[in-house]
Amino acid sequence: MTLRPQSHRLSLGVATFSAAQRDAILDELELRRREDASVEDFFMSGGMAPFFVKSLENVQGDERDVVYISVGYAKDKDGYFAQNFGPLNRKGGERRLNVLISRAASACEVFTSIKACDIDLNRSQSDGVAALKLYLNYAETGHLDAEKSHGDVDSDFEDQVARALRSKGLEIDHQIGVGGFYIDLAIRDPENRGRYLLGIECDGAQFHSARWVRDRDRLRQQILESRGWHIHQIWSTDWFQRPAEQVGRVIEALATAKLQWDETDRAGAESATIITGRINRNENDGQTYWTRLEVSSGSSAEDGGSANEYVEADFVVREFSGSPSNLKEEQLQKIIDQILEIEAPIHVEEIGRRLIKLLGEGRLVASLKIKVESAVQLLVKCKTADRRGDFVFREGQTVFLVRSRRSLENPNLRKPELIAPEEIRAALVKVVTESIGTNKSETIGSAAKLLGVSNGQATQTLFAKEIEFLESESTVEDRDGRLFVMV
Repeated sequence: MTLRPQSHRLSLGVATFSAAQRDAILDELELRRREDASVEDFFMSGGMAPFFVKSLENVQGDERDVVYISVGYAKDKDGYFAQNFGPLNRKGGERRLNVLISRAASACEVFTSIKACDIDLNRSQSDGVAALKLYLNYAETGHLDAEKSHGDVDSDFEDQVARALRSKGLEIDHQIGVGGFYIDLAIRDPENRGRYLLGIECDGAQFHSARWVRDRDRLRQQILESRGWHIHQIWSTDWFQRPAEQVGRVIEALATAKLQWDETDRAGAESATIITGRINRNENDGQTYWTRLEVSSGSSAEDGGSANEYVEADFVVREFSGSPSNLKEEQLQKIIDQILEIEAPIHVEEIGRRLIKLLGEGRLVASLKIKVESAVQLLVKCKTADRRGDFVFREGQTVFLVRSRRSLENPNLRKPELIAPEEIRAALVKVVTESIGTNKSETIGSAAKLLGVSNGQATQTLFAKEIEFLESESTVEDRDGRLFVMV
């Protein structure tokens, strides 16, 4: 982030959560100033808004362009976190925090060795601590989500599931509110009790039989997973017929979620932000520029961040030579199944093109289209695939990555009409979630950029229809021309 004022030098302040922390920073600054006299110009030229370092108790009334917030609470050398937040634990702590985090006119930089998930609200009833958890989550993710249990068991079905899981030694909470939704059950992380390893949705089969409800729930799950949740669904019919099997599936999903959390934790440690402050002086206008440089493992500040790239199926078809039209039915099904594992959701005609590419010969003639359609129908019947309109999905697929097609050689994949509606909606929801209050035109342009397609008339027309769908399903809301995720 680079802050560039038009006519003045940016003022800076440091706010800490304790007086001891304030004093430690002032002592360190004094040493650095003695070592490097060149920085004195900054400290001596603050004018009406000089540089300050102040604690939570006495920062009220001060405002600067940029404020560095130093949290200061941490785990001890053995990894134990006492959950003691000083003034925030006391009555009115949330007001003290509000004062501290609202001192910046342009930007805040938060320095912390703990994350929101390290704060366990079960060990504190303080509104101040809850507000700190919410703020740290927002600083890290950009989402104002409070993950907290808001009630007890919601149904007999949910109660049975919870009791069965508790019998396995798992700690279960009910009705967790996050992102405007309630998750039926959530399993706490025993090693990091401020977060949940897995969310569980207990769904009634009759309620979810309607197609529009299933589509809405897929989007709901996407929103929750975009906020870091791992979600597992249990259907009531499956539970009542085979409860032991469903418990086993939860345990498997929990193990997978734990591995993903471990990977996230490792990635977070490797990409810990290194910030280098740099003052660039322009002799002509006297402006000051604060430059924030983030350096993480395997990337640079200039790389624009990582994206999900669309991956085309490319594998060797063994024990066969010839065109797709010569494939036996069983061979054709196996190859299509492999294509779906890599590319689903995919347009049914693109499956035919991929067969031609994999086998190195043939044309997408009517007879091949018929064979592909027949093979897809059999895969759907065998519950290996799912067909929705012209697109084919993996059976039970509910998560849709937003995949960039920008660098693909295959021009067909950059046609908006060959992108599944679910993936377009995922891109639109991602834009609206991360760019609060964006209008429809901006949303469409940003979603097209994420997907790596041109923002032409066809894209605008198609994406506008998907925005209307999201509005009709109460996933996003238009407020005076600006789009917001419904909460």
